[in-house]
Parts: sequence; C-alpha cells; structure tokens
Amino acid sequence: MSFVHKLAKQRRTVIATIHQPSPDTFALATTVVLLSGGRLCYCGPSPEVTEYFQGLGFAAEGFSNPADFALSVVGGSLGTRLVHVPGGGDHEDGRADGSGGTGGSLLGSYGGGSRPLTPRELAGRFQASPAFRCITVTGSTSTATKVASVHAFGPGLAPVVDPSAAKRERRQPTSFPTGLGNQCRVLLERSWLTQTRQLGFIRAQIAKNLIVASVCGAVFYGQGAVPPPSDQFNQESFNVSSILFFAMLYTIVGNLQAIPQLFTQRVLYVRERSAFLYSTFAYWLANALVNLPLVLLCHVIFLNVAYLLVQLDRSPSVFFYTQFVTMLNNVVAFTFAQFLAASAPSAQVALAIFPVTFLFLTSFAGFTVPLQDLPSGWIWASYISYPRWCYEGIVASQFSVRIDGASTMEYYGFGGWEPGKSFYILFIFLLLFNGLVYWGLLPRRSRLVDMEDREGEMREKGEKKGATTCDTKGLRAPLLMDDMCCSSMAVEGGIRDEDEEEGMGQGGRDGLQGAFPLHSSMANVAGGPDGGPLSSPAGPSKGLKQKLLAADDKDLDIPRVLLESLTGTSDTAFIDSRLNSGGARTSNESGRGGHDSFLSQLQQEDREKGSALDVEDFEMRSSNIPKSGGIRLRFRNLTYSLGSRGWHGQRKSESRAGNVPVATPLAKDATGTKKYLLRKASGRVNPGEMCALMGGSGAGKTTLLDVLAGRKTAGLIEGEVFFNGKAGMPSPKLCSYVTQDNVHIGCFTVRETLHFAALLRIKEGVRPAQREKMVDDVLGMLGLDSVADVMVGDSLRKGISGGQARRLTIGVEIINLPGMIFLDEPTTGLDSNISYEVMAAVRNLANQNRTVCCTIHQPSIEVFALFDKLILMAKGEQVYFGATHEAVKYFSSPALDFAFSKGVNPAEFVMSASSGSILTRGGLKRDVHELSALYRASDLFMQFNDDFDAAVLTAPGGLCPGLNSTYGSALAAEKDLTSAPEMSALENRLFFRDMLQINKILIRRQFLKMRRNRRLVVVGLIRHVLVALFYGSLYWQVAPTAIQSRLSLLFFAIMFVMLGNQQSIPAVYEDRLLYYREKGAHVYGPYSYWMTCAASFIPQIILNTLLYSGIMYPMAGLHSNFACFGYFYLVTMLCSLCALFFCQLLSITLPNPQTAVAVFPASLFIFVLFAGFIVRLPSLPSWIGAWCPDASFARWAFQGLVINELDGNARVSYKDLPAVYYSPNPYQTMMSNLGFQGYSKWFTVPILLLNMVLFRGLTYLSLIFINHESR
Repeated sequence: MSFVHKLAKQRRTVIATIHQPSPDTFALATTVVLLSGGRLCYCGPSPEVTEYFQGLGFAAEGFSNPADFALSVVGGSLGTRLVHVPGGGDHEDGRADGSGGTGGSLLGSYGGGSRPLTPRELAGRFQASPAFRCITVTGSTSTATKVASVHAFGPGLAPVVDPSAAKRERRQPTSFPTGLGNQCRVLLERSWLTQTRQLGFIRAQIAKNLIVASVCGAVFYGQGAVPPPSDQFNQESFNVSSILFFAMLYTIVGNLQAIPQLFTQRVLYVRERSAFLYSTFAYWLANALVNLPLVLLCHVIFLNVAYLLVQLDRSPSVFFYTQFVTMLNNVVAFTFAQFLAASAPSAQVALAIFPVTFLFLTSFAGFTVPLQDLPSGWIWASYISYPRWCYEGIVASQFSVRIDGASTMEYYGFGGWEPGKSFYILFIFLLLFNGLVYWGLLPRRSRLVDMEDREGEMREKGEKKGATTCDTKGLRAPLLMDDMCCSSMAVEGGIRDEDEEEGMGQGGRDGLQGAFPLHSSMANVAGGPDGGPLSSPAGPSKGLKQKLLAADDKDLDIPRVLLESLTGTSDTAFIDSRLNSGGARTSNESGRGGHDSFLSQLQQEDREKGSALDVEDFEMRSSNIPKSGGIRLRFRNLTYSLGSRGWHGQRKSESRAGNVPVATPLAKDATGTKKYLLRKASGRVNPGEMCALMGGSGAGKTTLLDVLAGRKTAGLIEGEVFFNGKAGMPSPKLCSYVTQDNVHIGCFTVRETLHFAALLRIKEGVRPAQREKMVDDVLGMLGLDSVADVMVGDSLRKGISGGQARRLTIGVEIINLPGMIFLDEPTTGLDSNISYEVMAAVRNLANQNRTVCCTIHQPSIEVFALFDKLILMAKGEQVYFGATHEAVKYFSSPALDFAFSKGVNPAEFVMSASSGSILTRGGLKRDVHELSALYRASDLFMQFNDDFDAAVLTAPGGLCPGLNSTYGSALAAEKDLTSAPEMSALENRLFFRDMLQINKILIRRQFLKMRRNRRLVVVGLIRHVLVALFYGSLYWQVAPTAIQSRLSLLFFAIMFVMLGNQQSIPAVYEDRLLYYREKGAHVYGPYSYWMTCAASFIPQIILNTLLYSGIMYPMAGLHSNFACFGYFYLVTMLCSLCALFFCQLLSITLPNPQTAVAVFPASLFIFVLFAGFIVRLPSLPSWIGAWCPDASFARWAFQGLVINELDGNARVSYKDLPAVYYSPNPYQTMMSNLGFQGYSKWFTVPILLLNMVLFRGLTYLSLIFINHESR
C-alpha cells in the first residue's frame, strides 16, 4: 500500500478496496468511503472519520485502529448513546431534558438506551450532514455522477436510476489506457511468454504428432509409390485416397485439446476486458497469432514425416500444394475450436459440440459418401464443409500425375477441380471463423456481468425463501477523488432496516460489486440462504474493547500484553485493575491455563445484534456433541529432507528411521548433498489445546504439518514422534486432515455433503436416525444449519460463501469426531471476520478435548488469542515453541531484545521478529540461524527436553516415581487412551466401513450427482438423437449396391460413440480430486473408487446408444432383422464402454485434463487406423498387420458390424464391385478383401469385453502406482 500511495502522490486517482486495514495502512488513505447494505454511510477525509461517528454518539474509546471503529459502526456491531425517540429532542443516556444531548444537531430526537444504527439510518444522517453537502458542491458536476451518487441511499431518499439505463451506460465504449498498437504488442508479448513457458505441453504436442505420423507412415509405408495396375479406380487408388483422408481428419481432430486451454485464457480475458484494459480486437489478434507457430510446427512435423514414409508424389508443385492446403485446413480447424471456446458456456459443452460438428463436416468430404451419392436434400452441406475443399484439393493434386487420376476424381465426384479453388474457399472459411471468434468475444453482455446478474437470482426454488433483490446495478462511484481513496466497505451484516422486510439480499451485494471492485469473499459475508445476516464485517473485535474497558468489577485472567494490544491503552492502573492478582501463567505445560477465563471475558458477544459467530455461539450449538477421549502429541527433532535434484524416492515404504515410518530416501545428487525442508522441529500438543504453526512463505510450517499427519509421500523423515505414548504415526482414522482447498461436489447441498461424509466415515451399527442427528449436530456446531439446504456451488453455479465452504470442509473431516485435527491454512482467502468464525468453530472443537494443529498466516489479535501453543518456523528452522501468550515476552526478553509496541498485533510482531523484518533495540538484525540457536539454548527448550525425556521413559512401562503427581496423571491418561478398546478396534480396521457398504454409498452418490447434473444428461441424449437423425437421413434407405456407403455408415457409427466419451474426461478429473482427499483420510481405497467411478456413466451409455441405434438403424435400412438390430445395439454399446474406460484410464494416468484431451484423439485415431475401413487390413505390412489390428477394439467392433450387416442379407448386391460380384462366393470374397475372413460376428463380443477388462485393469494399476497428489 505504500507503493500505491506513491502512485497517488504522482497526481493519480487511486480507488482501492481493502479488508480491515492496519492503522498505518488506513493513515495512507486521503479519503475513505464506507458502505453498508449498499448505502453510502460516509465519504470524506480519513482523519475525520472518527470525529464524524463520535458526533453521531458512538464511543471510540478502546479502539486503537480508526478503521476498526468505523467498520464496527457501519457493520452494526457498535451502539450509539443517542437513540431516536419520535417527537422528542436530542438526548443522551435517556435524559428527557436533553442535558446530555447535542441539541440542534443532525441526529434528530433521541432518548432511551444504546443501540446500533441501521444502514438506512446511517445513510440518512450522512445525507443530512455538512460533509455530504460539501462533496455534492465540490464534487463532479456530471448529472450522471450526481444521480448515481444519491442512488446509494435507496428508495425515498433520492431518485432511483433506471436499471436498464445503467446497463446501457455500462456497455458504452470507453477509452482504453493505451493505444491499440501498444495493447496488441503487450498482449502478444504476454501470450508468447505464457506459450513458451508451457514446455511440457509443447513437448507433448510435438511428441504426439511425431508418434501419430510415424504410425501412419508405418501403416501406409511406400503405398504412394505403388503404381496403379490400370487407369480405373482400384485398391491402390483407394489406399492413397485413404491416406489423404486420414491426414485431413487428423489435422482437424488434433486441435481438440485447444478448447480447454482457450477456456482457461478466456477467464482472464473476461475480467480484464470488463476492466477496459484492452480492446476485444487486441485480444483477438494476439490470441490468433500467438498460437499459430505451435500449430504450424506440429503440422509440419506430422505431414512431412508421414509424407516421406508413405512416399507420396515428391514433385515440388504437388508437395508444396499438399503442404499448404492441409496447413490452411489445420488453421481453419483451430479457428473453429477458438469459436467454440469463445461462444460455448463451458468447456464441457464445447467438447460435446466438437465431435458432432466434426462428424457432420467430414461426412460431406467425399470419402465416406461420394458427392454424387449424396441425397438431394444434403447436397448443400457439401458446400459448407471446409474439409471437403481440403480433401478435394489434396486428392486432385496427388492424382493429377497418376494414370488413375481421372477415374478417382470421377468416383469421388470431384469433377471440374481447379488448383486455386481449395485455397480461396479455405481462406474464406478462415476469415468467416475468425469473424465468428471476434463476435463471440465481443462484450455485448460480458460473462462477468452475467455472473453478477445470476448472483441476484434465486438459486433453487425454495432455497432462498423470502429473499428478494434490491437492484443497485446502476450504482457508480459517487465521486471522482483526487489522491488516494481507501474504500473500506462493510457489506450487510447483523443490522437490518426494521422497516424493510426484503433487505438487500444477494442482489444488494451485486450492486456493491458493480460499483467497486469488491472482493468476492467480502461480498459473501452476509451468507444466510434467506438473505438474512450471518456475520458482521466488523469482525470479532466488535464490542471486545468496550467490554474490556467496562469490566470494572471483574478480573481478567489474560496476558497483560494481549490486553494492552486489545484495548490500545498503556494505562498501568487500568491494566492492573483488570488483571487478576495471580498474573499470567508462564508454564509451558499449563494446558488450557487461563484460556477458558480468557475467552469467556474476551469474546462475550451480543448475539441479538447479529454479530459474528464466536466460540460461545459454537459451544451452545454443540451441546449434543460428545467430547473426545483425547490424543496427546509429542515430537522432537523432526527433520525432513529431499535429494537436491529431482524427486526419485519411492511413494511409500515400511522402513523406519528413528521412531517414525519414513519414505525411501531420495537419490542424492552428484555432490551427495540433500535439501532440508525441515530441521529439528520439536513440540507437544495436549487434548483440548490448539497449536498454531506460523511462519512466512517457505518457512516449513506446512511441511511440518504434513509430516505429523503422515501425508508425505516422498523424502526422508527423521526424528521422534509419539501419539498417546506410542512411537510412530497415528492411525489416519483417528485423525483428520483439513486441506487448504475446498473440494466438494458443487451440485450437492451442505446437508447432503455431510450426509455422505457421515455414511462413509461413521462406523456400522449406528442407526440412520442417530447418523442424521449427528449431521444436524455438526451443522449446528459449525453454524451451517441456516444454509443446510443450499447448494455448495462451483464454477458453474452460485453457492455458499467462502467461510461457509471452509467450515463445511472442516465438518466433512470431523463428522466422525476424531481425537486429533490437522488444518492446513483454514483461513486462506477469507477476510478477518470470516476467519474468526472459522477459527472459533475450530476452537470449539478443541474445547471438546480434541487436539488441534493448524498452520495459519498472520492471524488477527482475536484469532491469535484462540490458540494455546505456538510453533514459529522460519526457513525450515524452529525459532519458538511455547504458550501463545508467552511469545511476545520471549522475543522481548533481553536475550533477543526486540521492542514490542503497545497496540501492535502480537502475531505480526513475532512474525516480523522471526523473519528479520525488524531490528533489535540495539539496531541488530538477527538471522534465522541465530534465532534458532538462541531458542535451542533457552530455558523453554531445556524444559521441553526434560519433560519429553521423562515422558519417553515412562510411556512403555508405566509411570516414573520421580515425576510429580500432575505429570504422572497426564501419563496415566495417555496409558488409558492407548488401551481404549474402541480406539484399538478402529485402528485395526482398514476403513471406517466394510467394502460392500462403501461401494453402495459411492454408487448412490454418483447417481445423485448425475441427477443433479441432468442438463448434461439431457444434452447427451439430444446429441445422440440428432446424430442418429443426421446419419439416418444421410444414408436414408441405402441402396443395395452401395457397399461402400454401408461400410462408411457402420464405421462412423462406432466413430461417434467412441469420440462422444471425451467429455467424460473433465468429469473424471473433478472426481479424482475428491478421491485423493478421501483416500488420504482413509475413507476408502483405490478399489472402491475403481469399482464405482463409472457407475453413473454406464446407464447413460446404455440409454444413449439404444436411442441412437433405434433411430438410425431403421432409417438407414440396414439388415431388417430384429436379431441383427440387437447385435448392432450390443456392439455399439460395448464399443462406447470401451472408449469410456479408455478415457478414464487416461484421466487417472495423465496429470491434467488438457493433456488427456490432447492424447485421446491421437490414441483414438490409432485405434481407428487399424479398424479396417480407412486402410484395408490385407494392405498392411506384415510386421504391423500381424498384431496391430488385433489390439484395436475399433477393429473388432467394425468387423462385427460388417459381418452382421452383410452375412445373410439378401438385399445386398455386389454389382458395383465386379471382382467381388463375379467370384464364386461374393460374401467371402468381400470379407477376404477387408481382412475379416474366418471370423464369426459373435467373436467380437468377448474381444470387446476383454478390452474393457484390460482398460479397467490398467486403470486400477494406475490408481495404485500413480499419484498426482505428491506432497
């Protein structure tokens, strides 16, 4: 913010939103704008904000930070002494005579008691204040600005802007910061840098094209050099035209992987374009140009390698013509993929549309159905099919020097071809698709605006009962402010207008975001499903300082330094009057110490005012939750190291070093050195305690947490760890690990998410009613009961807020009420108020005799006060372990000599001291190694070592007589916990439930997810119906002599069902994230996931292929036999299942969906290449033909359908194939030509089943041996 302030000093206008700034940051702002409930409550100089609200009767005593004071006022968490009495005068403290009032002020008439003011009241008072009159006179004179500024006050106080006019204003063109040339240059530079940094993706693309070209060249090796036996269309003519058709197909499908990549880029474009950073044209041009080099490079590699191996015509004119036409076709296909990415609402929809359009366009290329054989109703489609013009051009070019060229051109219907025609038409298509891409990118209605509008709509019928929206989309920045404006905004919290039943709801927050760049986490603070208040943005500090100041008759058993920081006062007499005579505890083994007393006095909140949920709120909600037996954690000298080069260690090992199970050491580099991520960390945490692991980025706190939780999958771990006196890691089923990411099924409600977590994690024998009661209790305990029936939400649907999602993640992991909880950064991305609510819920869990270890970044004073123990890390080394309230005393001691200023957050102080950001009183800068050495030489560490050694000596064989009674009782409790029968029984089990029950639960969850995502199911049905109608009409009652048309129909029938499964790849990746989380928690293993991951897809395939076959088969007039139709349906269904299982294999094996989507079409084309349609199997080289076709499940599916169609079909005639027609047995001759002789059609079924088993088996092995969640 200091840098931003420098920008403001350079005569720039700066408007910034910020979450609860520190006093120093708040002082940087020249002007502050305060909003509440979408209403303007204050706009003026930041130094005058305290004086202004004091004039309204709010007491600022006890607030060291004016920002906290202002946010407490507008958030409704601080009451005014001046209360309105209709018809009365201005009175203070209820004096009717007005002696204590401020007669003649703007406040109107007051009396009675003390209460907060609603957003409407605050806005009304500001509107009547001199400050408002000042800004309306000196501010912008623009009519639109004036109208927009007063719109924030709501109905009855100012004219309301027409929402449609506001939207029109929002869409009007605006000047950009830089010129078009600079925009294009910067975007090109950025996009090129991004492209070149993706080395893995570039290598994969090059390798893919090289492999496919090599396979294609090997299959068709030397075919282009084989002279035709005659001038008539023959088998050699068909082979060459097949090669060209395959090359054309691959140049189209090879661009499929561009869709997910382009969607990722589009997210950034939408936000930057909405901020008017650059024009659509600049982005369109940069995106079109920067991808061309890689597209062209891959094309050159594929075509040149394949061209040389196949030995096509090498004359320069033919070679370069084929090169450039196919290259232009490739670029057109890539541009079409860009159009889908720019226009489709999601990548899944675009991936679903692509195969349909691909099959449609290639069906009219002339190869599968010659142009003269097209039905009259479909002739027009051949003119809009750009693959047709590419194929026609390369076929005509290659056959122009062959003796069979004329007959080949006549066979495919390519008469009247001219060399330049393909170029011109493909170039027209390129311009057309580029225009469509530009049209799709235009912000006619920005996706960001769509998201904002959707947030104001009802999520589901009944999910937001009684919620209405307040349209404030016309709200604009009320002023043009010189210098720096710090917009500390408080969204609707605990106080609502009493005369407004609707309130602001979600729509009010939409208007707020439309006015300022409000962070999404801030906008979602008010989170109830009914639009009601759940929390206040003022944070947990609301009322705490006032209660501390007012505690005249109570002693506070809290540390002096925290009391000084919270109250912001250094008055020794005042502090002493509020501290108990015993003083603060200093013992490191004090357990909770004075924590209960500390919290009970520090966090007394007035819930009737709708304040933030605190520990006592959660304690009242969890009265039915049983307390844990407790788990005691002790560890010493934990060290974690990696080989300095590469990750070559095994994933798991049963070897041991010291007292902890370790992974196999990584291979050392040439110098024999290792990289240490953690060095000699020590500590202990008792039941009922919360331990904070703090440190800067890269300090090693997450590494330490992962080591303690047994989550490390590589590297060498050394040291000693004891859980309840047992050496080694605890059973994962007795602990829970809350990851940093919120991984949930977005279409489930909060209750359903916890319901399935309970089904999977609560042991058998618990009645359903008891289990559901447990779910309700956890919902209440975490404050989620008000959003229990709201969907969790994901990227496509609005859901619960960030804080609620974090609490839900915690709820999922603790649904079985474990004794120990590890949390990795539970407050990441949350504002201080929501962070406090989350940590208050965690504190409540610790109060139930659970052991909690948590990594956290710079907590607020209130959050820091929730912790009992602190482990402070810096660059992998430990610089402090001890009681939280002793940390400031330790770093301020003469040994370290850091100066602590009153009013400073103790967490910020110790973090600054450990990171070297501040100097000692003597002006010295202590580095990490010095701080670590000082700690290890301190009395704290010596006492810890003595206690640890005593605990180790007594753990195996009983209590040591020399220990005092208190410590001996603790060790006795450890012994009892270790021998608890229920704990031992749970440890001895592999999972919480038996395998059969787990599989049933997972299948139920998959089907519920499918039902919730029924839009995708419906889209799949519609796609199959439309393609069936298309093929049925294209091949309508195919002629008896049209053998090639029948073969092409059967080929494309299996091609479609195979290609249609690519959209399952993103879905599998979403499920994989959830699988990794639940596997890490030992909810289930690879086998259960493997058994159930395809459960919801199989019924869809059965139904989709039934509709597909039932429509297309009779329309095309295929073999009119019910048994033959049943076989056709069976084979297409099995082929689709094979493709599905192959997609799942790729999704489990490959690291990301972009790679899987790129590999799938290449693999599919290799399967298709050996199917027997594009190239006849007898034409394959012997060393390939002997085994490659047998490995292609597409070959067996195509072979079975061909035999099913031709064998015994009296309607089929071979007159158009003289060599077959005049043979003794035309059917056997045809099968021999195709390479299908000697097989029964029923041989196909077990082969397809065997391929399914093979793909499923490989998937299971991948789940066991490949883990993309390396920690």
